[in-house]
Amino acid sequence: MIRKASIFDIDSIEECLVMAKLFLKESNSLQWNTKIGSPTKESYLKDINNDSCYVYEKNGRVIGVISILNREVAYEASNLKWIIKTNKYLTIHRICVRKEYMNQGIGKELIKFAINLAKEKDMDSIRIDTHEKNKIMQNLVLKLGFIPCGDIYYDTIPEDPKRLIYELVINK
Repeated sequence: MIRKASIFDIDSIEECLVMAKLFLKESNSLQWNTKIGSPTKESYLKDINNDSCYVYEKNGRVIGVISILNREVAYEASNLKWIIKTNKYLTIHRICVRKEYMNQGIGKELIKFAINLAKEKDMDSIRIDTHEKNKIMQNLVLKLGFIPCGDIYYDTIPEDPKRLIYELVINK
């Protein structure tokens, strides 16, 4: 079951985050493993307070998390080549699944939840970015119909700023 996260979920969310950072590090990716170390527990607390954090719960245990934001400031740059020019989009960030539940479709269900939320909110599209070494996320979003739209460079991640961006146009 996917539901809005609450403050009471933060320790479980942090456990998922720690596992995801370790998994990415073992995959030789700097994503989430730079000195800045984003995301953090505080990132998720902010998302919870903004009603933009959701958890996947199974048998009373949080096994996955996703943040679904209304906008992403970095995505507003004029040099980005989105499929459609719109201000009505949702952004997927900070998605992770507990290690023992990987490869069981949890990430796919979380992203499908975000897509359905975008439809419910009458959005034009949904956007996501990921590290070029995060092949699992790249393959997942491509399987779900997202289209590659180029690269974005985050000033806030000076050690490893490049991310691949994807967009899915919502059919209404």
